Amino acid sequence: MKKQIIALLLLIGTFFTACRNQAKSPNTQTINIPKLKCAVEYPATWSLSVTGRDSNQYSFLEPLKDSSDRFTTRISLWNEKMPFNLNANDYNQGVMTLIKLSNPGLHIDPLPTDSSKGNKFLGYTFGFSDRDSSRFTVYGYTLLRDSLAYNITLTCETENAIAYHDTLKQFLHAFTYRP
Repeated sequence: MKKQIIALLLLIGTFFTACRNQAKSPNTQTINIPKLKCAVEYPATWSLSVTGRDSNQYSFLEPLKDSSDRFTTRISLWNEKMPFNLNANDYNQGVMTLIKLSNPGLHIDPLPTDSSKGNKFLGYTFGFSDRDSSRFTVYGYTLLRDSLAYNITLTCETENAIAYHDTLKQFLHAFTYRP
C-alpha cells in the first residue's frame, strides 16, 4: 500500500511538473514590464513600441502585410495610479465617458466581462472612420488591481476585427499582475 501511495504521489508530481514546465506557445513571447507591474504575452511576430509622457504606454504592433498596407493593428497597454478608491464598474464607465466627451458622435457599446487569473476585465467597443473613409474598430478593456487602473485596447481595421478576437483574448488571459 505504501509503495502504491508513493507511486501515485510521484505520478501526480510528474503531471504537475509537466504542466508547469510546458513551453508557452511558439507563436507568442512574454514580456515582463516592471514599470507597469505586469507581464503579458503577445504574438511573436509583432514588435514592441514604448511611448507616452513617461514611457508608460506599451504598444504591440503587427507587421504590415505588404507594401500597400498602411495601417498597423496594435494592442496598447498602459496604467495609471488611482488617487482614491474606485470600483471597477465606475472606472470603466469613466473611461467610456471620457472617450464620448472627446468624440461626441461616437457610439460605444459595452462588451461582456472577461475574467482570467483573478483579473476582471470590463470591456467596451466602438468604431470610427478616418479621412479616407477607412473603417476601424477598437476593443477596450479596463482592469483595476490595488491602486492601479489598467487600460488595454486593440485597434484594427473593421473588416479584420473578427480575425483578431483570439489574439486579444490570448493577451487578456496571459496578463499577469506583478505587484
